[in-house]
Amino acid sequence: MHHLRIPFTPPASSDDLDSSDPRTSHDVKLEVIQVPLARFSRRRNQNNETLDLHVFVRKYTTMQQTQKPGGIGILVMGGEGPLPGLPGGYAETLAEKYNAALYVAAEHRFYGNSLPTACKGSVACGLTTENLKHLNVQEALADHADVIKTFDPNMEMKWVAVGGSYSGGLSAWFRVAYPDLTVGALASSGVVNALFDFPQFDTAVHGAIDTNCAMALHQITSEVDDRLKLAHPAANIKKMFGAPQHLADTDFRYLVADAFSMGVQYGHKHFLCDSLLKPSPASDINELLERYVTWISKQYGSSYGAGCFYDAECIRDASSADKWQPTSRAWRWQKCTQVAYLQSAPVSSALRSPSLNLISLIQECNQMFGEETAAELAETNRAFQKRFGGDHPRVDHVFYSQFSDDPWREAGAHDVADEASCLAVCDGCGHCSDLRTPTNDDPAGVKACRAKFETLLAKKWLASAA
Repeated sequence: MHHLRIPFTPPASSDDLDSSDPRTSHDVKLEVIQVPLARFSRRRNQNNETLDLHVFVRKYTTMQQTQKPGGIGILVMGGEGPLPGLPGGYAETLAEKYNAALYVAAEHRFYGNSLPTACKGSVACGLTTENLKHLNVQEALADHADVIKTFDPNMEMKWVAVGGSYSGGLSAWFRVAYPDLTVGALASSGVVNALFDFPQFDTAVHGAIDTNCAMALHQITSEVDDRLKLAHPAANIKKMFGAPQHLADTDFRYLVADAFSMGVQYGHKHFLCDSLLKPSPASDINELLERYVTWISKQYGSSYGAGCFYDAECIRDASSADKWQPTSRAWRWQKCTQVAYLQSAPVSSALRSPSLNLISLIQECNQMFGEETAAELAETNRAFQKRFGGDHPRVDHVFYSQFSDDPWREAGAHDVADEASCLAVCDGCGHCSDLRTPTNDDPAGVKACRAKFETLLAKKWLASAA
C-alpha cells in the first residue's frame, strides 16, 4: 500500500554502450508536453486547461534508421512517484538489445513536476483536492497515448510498454484502452486486480516468512496495540518509532505494519527476520521492539516514522504541502478514490493489527480528503474492475511476470495463458525482480522469466508487426 515502486535505477551513459554497437546514443532530453487536464470529468476541459507532463527521451540512430522510418520504441509507464530521469534497469537493456529507435519514460500526472500548467510548479496549487479530481487511471493512460502520438505522429514505430507494480498495471490497462498504439506490454508484478478489500496481502507476507519470524512480528503488533490503549505508553511507543505524537492510532498501526511488509515485498525478509531473532531470541518484548526499530532505521532511515505518508493530518493540511511529495498525497488520493488496495487485517493469522479494518481505513480516507471522499469508493472501484477486467484482464499481447515472495502477487492476473505469464520461484524473489539491471547472479527463476518474455516479444509481437 505504500511503496509499490522499485527504486529508481539511473540509466547508462552513452559512454557505457559497447564499442561494437553501431548505434549512436544521443543525450537524454527532458521534454515537457502539455496535455489536457480534464478529458473525462464533468468539466471536460472547458477552459482548455493543461497539465505539464514531463517526459524523458533518448534517441538512438543507426544507418538503417536514418534511411527509413520506423523502428522500435520502448515506453516506460509512469508510476506513483516522481521521475528524476530516464530509468536504467531492464527497460534500458531491452531498448539497447532490440535496437530501439526511441527509449521514452513519462512521469505520471500529479507526481514530481507533472502538475497543472497554471500552477507553475507549485505543489500546494497542483495537489489541491479540486485538481486531484483529475488524477485517475483513465487520464494517466490518455497521457501516455499522447506521448506516443507526440514522438511518433505517423505511427510508424512498433511500441512496447514496460511497467512494474502500479505502472505494470498501467502497461496492461494501456493495452485495454489503446490496443492499437503498442504491439505488446510487460507487466512486471502488475497489480491489475485493484482489490477493494485486500487482506490477502497480509496473508501473503505471513506465508513468505518462517514461523518464528511471524511469531515475533505478531508479538510486536500485539504490544503496540496494548500500549496504544493507554495514554502514557501510547506516547512512548510513538516516540520510540520516531513518529509524531499527534499521529492517529490507525496511522501509527499502518506505519508499524508497512515496515515489515515492505521488507518482505522487496526481498529483505532474511535481513528482517535475522534482525529480530539473532544471534539469540530477545529476552523480553522491550528488546524485541528495540530490535525492530533498529532494523527500520537501517532499512529505511531514521526519519521513516516522521514522514507525511503515514500521517493523515499532514496529508490533509495544506500548510504541509512541502511534505506531500514524493508520493504521500497523490497516491493516497488514488487509493481513496479509485484503485483502493485497502490492506485490511485478515480474520485469522494476521500480522498487522486487527484494528486495521475496512472501517478504519475508509475513515483515514475521509480524514485526508473530506468526509464524503470514500463514500463512492466501493462503487467506483467496482466499475473500474469491470472496465479493465480485474484479475482476468480482457486483453492480449501482455506478459505478466510474478515473484514468489511478493505479497502483491495476489493482486495480479490469474489464469493467464502459459506463454504470457511467468512465476519466478526463489527465496527472496520480491516485487518487480526482473526490472532490475540483469546480472549473472540473478536467480534462475528471474532469468527464466526474462527469457520467456523476450521469446514472446521477438518471435510473436515484433515479428507479427513487421
